[in-house]
Amino acid sequence: MCILFLYTDPSPPSDGYRLIVATNRDEYFDRPTASAYHSIEENIIGGRDLQPGKEGGMWFGVSLNKTLRLGSLLNVTGADCNGKGRGYITSNYLKGDLPAEAYIDSLPDEYSAYNFVTAELRLVWVGFAARTVIRFQAKPIRQSTTPATARARVRSSSAGRCWDLVTRLSTCRCRRSLTDEECSRR
Repeated sequence: MCILFLYTDPSPPSDGYRLIVATNRDEYFDRPTASAYHSIEENIIGGRDLQPGKEGGMWFGVSLNKTLRLGSLLNVTGADCNGKGRGYITSNYLKGDLPAEAYIDSLPDEYSAYNFVTAELRLVWVGFAARTVIRFQAKPIRQSTTPATARARVRSSSAGRCWDLVTRLSTCRCRRSLTDEECSRR
């Protein structure tokens, strides 16, 4: 299971952080990938997919261009996977200039199911946006912070399903805003 935890605080204390990210990639072990690297030309840091026919796709990366931009792509488990490959969703976002919400709105619905989360860090603003697409029906979720602190949890599951690991970390809030008690019973 892929998991992404994202914490933003536009006004942290002097010993605090504006952005904290923890993520993993839980893909098939035999799927070939390149280690994280820094592309000098693109000023992007991230791993690359080496699967034949999908070479160059990216599941997580950070762009260090005008603003710090983060893109994270997570599968939706149990969903139809016959759509277009999604690996370039992240890398195209990081290379581009569109703001997060405009980029997300521009994505076609022809991809296999996915969760895509972005974060942008500027001098006086921190924000994130996310889009979940399940069975080719876009279901956008948008959250942004200007100046409030925000937390996001995204996992590679379909909407409305809690995972034990996420529950144990006391961060499970499925799309319909389940309480910790409700999540622990699932």
